Amino acid sequence: MMYCYKCGEKLPEEAYFCPKCGVKIEEKVAGVSDSREELKDKFTQMGIEIEKALSIAAKEIEKAFRNVGDNLREGTNKEIKICPHCGERNLEKAYYCYKCGGEIKKAN
Repeated sequence: MMYCYKCGEKLPEEAYFCPKCGVKIEEKVAGVSDSREELKDKFTQMGIEIEKALSIAAKEIEKAFRNVGDNLREGTNKEIKICPHCGERNLEKAYYCYKCGGEIKKAN
């Protein structure tokens, strides 16, 4: 069973060209369509492309972690309102205590 080295399409045994991408199938030795040197070059190029993709992914992941960290810091720096009735800590946007339901005065 042979596959196109360029697009991965399954090739008929008698194929000289890939029916999907049109690349010429040069040699047919043990189910491999390229010489060892060509395969080596292609694997080298593939390694370079994978390295580029992983580098981009690493930068995107680092950016995402930075954003999460910034959001967490922003979330923990919010003011807290203390309920005058029960002493419970409430978020700054609260007008009523989530625990006792007592009214919380607006912060100025």
